[in-house]
Amino acid sequence: LIMLGMAAVIAIVVIKQEQEEGELEQSKKAEIERLASQLNVPRDGHLFEQWVAQRLRNSGWDAKVTRGSGDQGVDVICIKNGYQFGIQCKRVSKPVGNKAVQEVISGGIFYDIPNLAVISSAGYTSGALELANKANVTLLLPSELSVLDDIIEQ
Repeated sequence: LIMLGMAAVIAIVVIKQEQEEGELEQSKKAEIERLASQLNVPRDGHLFEQWVAQRLRNSGWDAKVTRGSGDQGVDVICIKNGYQFGIQCKRVSKPVGNKAVQEVISGGIFYDIPNLAVISSAGYTSGALELANKANVTLLLPSELSVLDDIIEQ
């Protein structure tokens, strides 16, 4: 009976931890969506790519959106002060996994672009963070586009 009681207590603690983690994840998602709303980030993926390119142009980058299908994983190519970036844009509601990082790496090889980034409207999974760190891919939220300027100024 004591063992059964201990198992029930452990199960309750685990469920409580999972609920708290879920609430924290929901809180993060809500904050990211609030920021995206404040920035007038479009919900449509193609419009999001256009939005990213325009924001970069507003900051002095020469930015263009690649063709929709067959873009090889790079949605926006931008150049400033001799630095070129290939960017994969993800307007999604859940954190982006490592597939987006893999795609931009492939696109970087295809277009011969040395600097790569992914911009996601919903954050990133631990797998995406790990791969991006190993592959030197910059991961951004829509509110962080100015980080590209910081990178080229280093």
